[in-house]
Amino acid sequence: DVYDALTSSRSYRRAMSHEDAMAIIVKDSGVHFDPKCVKAWVRLAQDDVDFFEEISGSARTLKLVKQTS
Repeated sequence: DVYDALTSSRSYRRAMSHEDAMAIIVKDSGVHFDPKCVKAWVRLAQDDVDFFEEISGSARTLKLVKQTS
């Protein structure tokens, strides 16, 4: 949730890059975030780079979905 919030544009700021968001999460390990969770998140980010590129706000594009009735 934090990663999504950091990498999504808000009305008061632009989306952060993946690198900037990860730096904040790592920096706050043991302060705001459980170190075991941060370690797992970092490992996931390294193992699945394509996924993180797809979900980071800086790489997101709007995809309109047509509903069928």
